[in-house]
Formats: sequence, structure tokens, C-alpha cells
Amino acid sequence: MSSTAAAKRAVSRFAAEEATRYYDDLMLCLDRLPSTAERERQRIDLRLEQVDMVWLLGRYEEGWRILEEILKLAERIGDRERLARIHFRFGWFLYDRMDLDGAFAHQQQCFALCEQLGTLDEMRRVYWGLGNSCRAISPDVNVRRMKAVEYHRQGLLRAEATFSTDLFADLFDLHNAHFLWLLYIFQLGDWDEAMGYLLRADKIAKMLPEGSDVVHGALINGKIRESLIFPQVLPL
Repeated sequence: MSSTAAAKRAVSRFAAEEATRYYDDLMLCLDRLPSTAERERQRIDLRLEQVDMVWLLGRYEEGWRILEEILKLAERIGDRERLARIHFRFGWFLYDRMDLDGAFAHQQQCFALCEQLGTLDEMRRVYWGLGNSCRAISPDVNVRRMKAVEYHRQGLLRAEATFSTDLFADLFDLHNAHFLWLLYIFQLGDWDEAMGYLLRADKIAKMLPEGSDVVHGALINGKIRESLIFPQVLPL
């Protein structure tokens, strides 16, 4: 569909309003066609792309409705791989709204599905989601902190183990390394360990593929480079 390419071009330009209109057009096209499992999967994929643009525009209720719609659809057709991606998005959005317990519950469901499917390498961003929302694990802040370290470290280790394969660096690999730097330097007070993670973050930032994510990566990379030169610089 030409609208699909147009939507992706709009996303790459951060033209969220324009991209959303193209996605709405695509939904109308799919509505006119006979329903098949393949078209339902396509609908989920397009809606997952659209929901990021809707969220960027601050239309949170609309974004939530889209996620609820495609969650039911993925459950109906029994697509566990897409269910995992939907749960990750739910968790990410709940984290953004500071509902950490709700976010953690969705990230746990994402993790369980990926573990069943054997796709934790491809979906390793779930470790970032778990690490940032694991408040419900324990009332003890030290237990929570070390669990967060464990999640971020596992995500980073999985990432580094896949870089020699056909999998490429992901923005969330960078976030895992960056959060480990923050945890070690500002909460655990271990300068050497923190700087090791900072160097690993710098390496990942250079590996990010071209595209919209690299813009966000470059922002973090700039802070990383400042910190390598001027260690007193505060984090993002």
C-alpha cells in the first residue's frame, strides 16, 4: 500500500499528525477488505506503529484504546509474538504515566511470552522495561535496586552477545547501559563500574542503525561523551 510507505516516511520525519492520518487511511482500507488472519496481523503491526505517533501527540486515551483493541485482536487470533509486543507497549506507556506496578505487570507478561517463544534476544528491550518498573518486587529499596541492576545487566549482556550475529543494536540496549551507569555512579557509588558501563554505552551508540531512533540515541550519546570528558556532568 502506498499509504504504508507514506506513513513510514512521515514517522521518519517525526511528522506525527501526518503519519496518524495515513494510518487512519490504512485502517479504512483494511476495513473494506475481507477479514483474514494475515490482514489482522497487518492491522496489529500498523496500529502498533500508529500508537507511538498518537502517544507523541499527547492523545493518551486514543492510544490506550488502540492498545486495548489490538490486544483483543491478538488474543483472538492467538498471535503470541504480537501479544508480547503489545504488552511491552502497555508497560512502556504505563511507565511514562508513572504507574510502575501496572507497567511491571505488563512487562512480566511480555517476558513470559518471549521466554515461551524463545525470542528474548530479539525482544531484549523487555529487560529495560522490567528494570525501570520493578518497584512491586519488594518493599526494600535495596532489593529493588539490585533487581533493577540485574534486569538491565541481563538485557545488556544479551545485546552484546548478539552483535556478532545479524541482530543490530537497539535504542533500548543503549538505555540499559546508560541506566546501569546512573545506578552505579549515583546510587551505588562505584565509579569504576559506572565508567565501564558508560564506555559500553558509548560503543552501542555508535552502532545504532540509521533512522528515527538514532536521533534519540545521539542525544544520549552526546551526554555520554560529555561525561567521558567531564565526569562531573549530571545525567539526563
